[in-house]
Amino acid sequence: MGPDSFTDAHQRSIGIALRLFEDLIRSLRADGLAEEPLSALQGAVAEIAEVTGAKAPRPRGNEVQAKLAQMLVYAMELDSRSLRGYGELSAEAADYLDEQSRRLSELTMQLIDRSTFDQPS
Repeated sequence: MGPDSFTDAHQRSIGIALRLFEDLIRSLRADGLAEEPLSALQGAVAEIAEVTGAKAPRPRGNEVQAKLAQMLVYAMELDSRSLRGYGELSAEAADYLDEQSRRLSELTMQLIDRSTFDQPS
């Protein structure tokens, strides 16, 4: 059995499911779940992808732009003014967060600018 056993529609559907598995594995890894079972899961996902010829889903429409906009919101939430509701920050801590918030915003804006040219029509 190999990729030729599956239609293009099968391969796309399998690719979507496997991408979701990969996303969850990354998230669970970040949450500190035991590495060994996650590695086994990742290996199984990779094997299924190879055997079936799974096709990774392409972002639809404005999906990339929406993700980048969300990153920009998260960057702005790190600004010291956004954190005032949680208590006072020292001037040093506020300056650091403001600088990093600007940095993340600028880098995200670079991605937004670049992605408008890289998006398929």
